[in-house]
Amino acid sequence: GIVFNAGLEKELPVSAACTAQPASMMAVEQVKVQVTPTNFNPKRTLTYTWSSTGGKVAGNDASTTVDTNGLAPGSYTVKASVSDGRKKNPAVAECSAAFTINEPPKHPPTISCTATPTTVRAGDPVTINSTGNSPDGRPLTYTYTSTGGKLTPNGATATLDTTGASAGPVTINCSVSD
Repeated sequence: GIVFNAGLEKELPVSAACTAQPASMMAVEQVKVQVTPTNFNPKRTLTYTWSSTGGKVAGNDASTTVDTNGLAPGSYTVKASVSDGRKKNPAVAECSAAFTINEPPKHPPTISCTATPTTVRAGDPVTINSTGNSPDGRPLTYTYTSTGGKLTPNGATATLDTTGASAGPVTINCSVSD
Protein backbone atom coordinates (compact mmCIF):
# COMPACT_ATOMS: atom_id res chain seq x y z
CA GLY A 1 0.00 0.00 0.00
CA ILE A 2 0.79 3.60 -0.31
CA VAL A 3 0.71 6.06 2.57
CA PHE A 4 -0.02 9.62 1.56
CA ASN A 5 -0.08 12.55 4.01
CA ALA A 6 -1.66 15.76 2.82
CA GLY A 7 -1.54 19.04 4.66
CA LEU A 8 0.63 21.95 5.58
CA GLU A 9 3.72 21.65 7.67
CA LYS A 10 3.17 23.44 10.94
CA GLU A 11 5.57 26.31 11.51
CA LEU A 12 7.22 26.66 14.89
CA PRO A 13 6.66 30.00 16.62
CA VAL A 14 9.43 32.54 15.96
CA SER A 15 11.40 34.06 18.79
CA ALA A 16 14.41 36.25 19.43
CA ALA A 17 16.97 36.59 22.22
CA CYS A 18 18.98 39.77 22.90
CA THR A 19 22.28 40.28 24.70
CA ALA A 20 24.10 43.50 25.61
CA GLN A 21 27.86 43.69 26.26
CA PRO A 22 29.06 45.16 28.48
CA ALA A 23 25.98 45.14 30.65
CA SER A 24 27.47 47.75 32.99
CA MET A 25 29.75 50.66 32.12
CA MET A 26 30.53 54.36 32.40
CA ALA A 27 28.67 56.86 30.22
CA VAL A 28 31.19 57.19 27.41
CA GLU A 29 31.47 53.60 26.30
CA GLN A 30 29.52 51.82 23.59
CA VAL A 31 27.22 48.90 24.24
CA LYS A 32 27.22 46.14 21.64
CA VAL A 33 23.81 44.49 21.32
CA GLN A 34 23.15 41.22 19.49
CA VAL A 35 19.83 39.63 18.55
CA THR A 36 19.56 35.91 17.77
CA PRO A 37 16.38 35.04 15.85
CA THR A 38 14.96 31.50 16.05
CA ASN A 39 12.55 29.52 13.83
CA PHE A 40 12.39 32.07 11.00
CA ASN A 41 12.11 30.72 7.45
CA PRO A 42 15.71 30.63 6.16
CA LYS A 43 14.48 31.55 2.66
CA ARG A 44 13.24 34.95 3.86
CA THR A 45 15.35 38.06 4.38
CA LEU A 46 15.05 39.29 7.93
CA THR A 47 14.80 42.98 8.83
CA TYR A 48 15.96 44.36 12.17
CA THR A 49 14.65 47.43 13.94
CA TRP A 50 16.32 48.78 17.10
CA SER A 51 15.28 51.27 19.77
CA SER A 52 16.64 52.27 23.15
CA THR A 53 15.41 54.11 26.24
CA GLY A 54 18.71 56.02 26.25
CA GLY A 55 21.70 56.65 24.03
CA LYS A 56 22.01 56.63 20.25
CA VAL A 57 21.39 53.35 18.42
CA ALA A 58 23.41 52.78 15.25
CA GLY A 59 22.71 49.98 12.77
CA ASN A 60 19.91 47.83 11.41
CA ASP A 61 21.50 44.39 11.33
CA ALA A 62 21.50 41.48 13.78
CA SER A 63 23.94 43.49 15.90
CA THR A 64 24.13 47.16 16.71
CA THR A 65 25.85 49.58 19.06
CA VAL A 66 24.46 52.12 21.48
CA ASP A 67 26.46 55.29 22.10
CA THR A 68 26.03 56.04 25.82
CA ASN A 69 27.88 59.38 25.83
CA GLY A 70 26.01 61.86 28.03
CA LEU A 71 23.66 59.37 29.68
CA ALA A 72 22.88 59.84 33.36
CA PRO A 73 23.60 56.95 35.72
CA GLY A 74 20.79 54.39 35.72
CA SER A 75 19.31 51.44 33.85
CA TYR A 76 18.40 51.49 30.17
CA THR A 77 16.84 49.01 27.73
CA VAL A 78 17.59 48.25 24.08
CA LYS A 79 14.79 46.60 22.11
CA ALA A 80 15.04 44.63 18.85
CA SER A 81 12.24 43.71 16.48
CA VAL A 82 12.89 41.03 13.85
CA SER A 83 10.54 40.55 10.90
CA ASP A 84 10.60 38.19 7.93
CA GLY A 85 9.15 40.85 5.62
CA ARG A 86 6.01 39.03 4.50
CA LYS A 87 3.29 41.45 3.46
CA LYS A 88 0.49 39.30 4.89
CA ASN A 89 0.92 37.94 8.42
CA PRO A 90 4.64 38.64 8.81
CA ALA A 91 6.53 36.60 11.37
CA VAL A 92 7.76 39.05 14.02
CA ALA A 93 9.72 38.48 17.21
CA GLU A 94 10.93 41.01 19.76
CA CYS A 95 13.42 40.95 22.58
CA SER A 96 15.22 43.39 24.82
CA ALA A 97 18.45 43.64 26.76
CA ALA A 98 19.30 45.90 29.67
CA PHE A 99 22.46 47.87 30.36
CA THR A 100 23.45 50.07 33.28
CA ILE A 101 25.36 53.33 33.36
CA ASN A 102 27.39 53.45 36.56
CA GLU A 103 27.82 56.48 38.79
CA PRO A 104 31.22 58.01 38.08
CA PRO A 105 33.78 57.51 40.83
CA LYS A 106 33.81 60.24 43.42
CA HIS A 107 37.23 61.04 44.76
CA PRO A 108 37.54 63.95 47.17
CA PRO A 109 39.40 67.02 45.99
CA THR A 110 42.64 68.06 47.66
CA ILE A 111 43.92 71.51 48.60
CA SER A 112 47.05 73.19 49.85
CA CYS A 113 47.33 76.86 50.71
CA THR A 114 50.01 79.35 51.58
CA ALA A 115 49.98 82.82 53.12
CA THR A 116 52.31 85.57 51.88
CA PRO A 117 53.73 87.16 53.94
CA THR A 118 53.40 85.05 57.07
CA THR A 119 54.15 87.90 59.50
CA VAL A 120 52.58 91.37 59.16
CA ARG A 121 51.76 94.51 61.11
CA ALA A 122 48.09 95.32 61.72
CA GLY A 123 46.71 96.91 58.56
CA ASP A 124 49.05 95.06 56.17
CA PRO A 125 47.39 92.72 53.62
CA VAL A 126 48.07 88.98 53.39
CA THR A 127 47.57 87.03 50.16
CA ILE A 128 46.30 83.46 50.46
CA ASN A 129 47.04 81.24 47.46
CA SER A 130 45.28 77.89 47.20
CA THR A 131 46.05 75.00 44.90
CA GLY A 132 43.17 72.59 44.52
CA ASN A 133 42.90 69.36 42.56
CA SER A 134 39.89 67.26 41.57
CA PRO A 135 40.95 63.69 40.63
CA ASP A 136 37.62 63.38 38.78
CA GLY A 137 38.20 66.56 36.76
CA ARG A 138 35.26 68.47 38.24
CA PRO A 139 35.21 72.28 38.65
CA LEU A 140 36.40 73.49 42.05
CA THR A 141 34.88 75.99 44.49
CA TYR A 142 37.07 77.57 47.16
CA THR A 143 35.93 78.90 50.55
CA TYR A 144 37.88 80.66 53.29
CA THR A 145 37.41 81.49 56.97
CA SER A 146 39.67 83.37 59.36
CA THR A 147 39.88 84.02 63.10
CA GLY A 148 40.61 87.72 62.53
CA GLY A 149 40.70 90.47 59.93
CA LYS A 150 38.48 90.62 56.85
CA LEU A 151 38.76 88.05 54.01
CA THR A 152 38.02 88.87 50.38
CA PRO A 153 37.91 85.60 48.40
CA ASN A 154 38.51 85.47 44.65
CA GLY A 155 38.55 81.84 43.45
CA ALA A 156 41.82 80.14 44.36
CA THR A 157 43.12 83.37 45.95
CA ALA A 158 41.95 85.42 48.92
CA THR A 159 43.17 88.60 50.50
CA LEU A 160 43.16 89.13 54.26
CA ASP A 161 42.81 92.74 55.40
CA THR A 162 44.38 92.86 58.88
CA THR A 163 43.12 96.37 59.68
CA GLY A 164 41.71 96.26 63.22
CA ALA A 165 42.89 92.68 63.84
CA SER A 166 44.14 91.91 67.34
CA ALA A 167 47.84 91.26 67.83
CA GLY A 168 48.74 87.58 67.70
CA PRO A 169 48.21 84.67 65.34
CA VAL A 170 45.36 84.67 62.83
CA THR A 171 44.28 81.27 61.49
CA ILE A 172 42.97 81.01 57.97
CA ASN A 173 41.16 77.87 56.85
CA CYS A 174 40.99 77.07 53.15
CA SER A 175 38.62 74.48 51.76
CA VAL A 176 37.71 73.24 48.32
CA SER A 177 34.70 71.36 47.01
CA ASP A 178 33.85 69.86 43.66
